[in-house]
Amino acid sequence: MEELSLKYAKILIVFIIVIAVSSITVKNHIKTITDAKKKAEVLKVINKELEKQALEEQQAPSEENIKQVKIAEESQTTTEQNYNNTQSQDIRANNFESKGIRYMAEGNYDEAIYNFEQAFEIGGLELKRNVFRSLADCYRQKNDISGVINTYNKMLPYLQDAREINEINSKLATSYIEIGDKEQALARYEANYSMGQSVYDLINVADLLVELNYIDKLRDYIQTHITNFPQDEQTLQKYTDIINSENIQQ
Repeated sequence: MEELSLKYAKILIVFIIVIAVSSITVKNHIKTITDAKKKAEVLKVINKELEKQALEEQQAPSEENIKQVKIAEESQTTTEQNYNNTQSQDIRANNFESKGIRYMAEGNYDEAIYNFEQAFEIGGLELKRNVFRSLADCYRQKNDISGVINTYNKMLPYLQDAREINEINSKLATSYIEIGDKEQALARYEANYSMGQSVYDLINVADLLVELNYIDKLRDYIQTHITNFPQDEQTLQKYTDIINSENIQQ
């Protein structure tokens, strides 16, 4: 009986030891799991912070980007200012033109000239086209041919259409003739002829060459033109006769 009790006692002691060891193992295992979980959570927070910083760095503009944005903003501001200035200038130019028209109708050519000049200086191309003829007419009304010439010469660089250029050159030539400057008149007619080599432009050139007694130059023009345009020979017969008569006299 005592041996049986001793045996059960030993079994009980072993069982208690096993339970105790198991308890310690479970606790350690739980602790290990808890530590791992905490570590994973910490790493997760760190990773989120790193991702956030990386995203902020991507979104944050660089100094070069900031500079480009600033330049673009300044350019836009300048464009808006220029647009506003242009609108303001157009309004002023139109006002000057309206005043010029009113003064011209009243016969006050000095005031009309002043206002047309202001409109021409600050106005756009279309307004210049509208104004310069009225301005030239005002100068002509005052018998100021130099003013007429200056007006046409100011407008000439803005013209691109060959017909308009031809018209203004012809008006300039006529005005130069009025003040006795046939050399300048010849230059304007020659400019017209060089653009289209029209026989009618050549006639203007030839008439002045005869007046200036530039027979050699006349001969070159007529012979060259007839060579290139033989159909115009009859039209230019007058000048051929002049050239031949000069040759006889020499």
